[in-house]
Amino acid sequence: MGKGIITHDPTSETGNVAESTPGTREGHLVYGPYEFMNKGAYRLTFSVKTHTSYEGHIGTFDVYNSGNVITKRDVYGYEVTPGNWTRFTVILALKQPKAAVEFRFQASDLPTVTFDDVHAETLPEPAPRTSTRTLNFRDLNVGTSRVTPDRVITSTTNGQQPLEVAWSGPYMILPAGDYAITYHIKPTKQTQTAKPQIFYADIATRSGRQTLTGKWVRLDELQPIEAGWYKLTLDLSIGQETELEFRGGQLQPGWALSLSQILIEPKTPP
Repeated sequence: MGKGIITHDPTSETGNVAESTPGTREGHLVYGPYEFMNKGAYRLTFSVKTHTSYEGHIGTFDVYNSGNVITKRDVYGYEVTPGNWTRFTVILALKQPKAAVEFRFQASDLPTVTFDDVHAETLPEPAPRTSTRTLNFRDLNVGTSRVTPDRVITSTTNGQQPLEVAWSGPYMILPAGDYAITYHIKPTKQTQTAKPQIFYADIATRSGRQTLTGKWVRLDELQPIEAGWYKLTLDLSIGQETELEFRGGQLQPGWALSLSQILIEPKTPP
């Protein structure tokens, strides 16, 4: 148990849950239990609840060992229904046995957040070789965009010219495999003359010189989440270990665009 309090919640699976205190310094709400875990892939499921309507960043779940974050999943308020438990799932891939594996949830300093439990399920072979990861305001370069108090990246155009770069980075290395790359975005049409195309999303390598996948994004092609937020998913296949850059740019005049996070998920082999 970190910051916050232990309280009883009859709607939870465990009965007693950890609850953050709003307005206090951001920190780990729970951490532990320093478990030994064998080599292999696991599906981890954790439960979170909020008590008021809030769209912004509410916390980060990660798995930590020997100074390294192995998997990370940020959670935003638009992904949960206030007063109800929401389950999130991540993949944890271990290339070798690990001692003292720690599960942590870092709560934001803004809303009250309640955390219940973590379930771990061993995945059969063939299993993913890469862990889930999210990228957000902490990881991406935002250029002339800005990070709001809700911890989202917000971009607008200036006049009639497109915004060339809304976000980019972080030049991370992924091993060979198949991935689903999901952007959580909130586009807002500001003028009636705005084009159907909102912006161009792509994934590049070789310091941005080679585009591996990308597309022009339209509102009618997006999957709704809640409160004006949408999902955009790009499929990515790489045949070898590759350094990658995730970019959003060419934001068209008449549009404003918010990005909360980019979710990188390994596809489970059939």
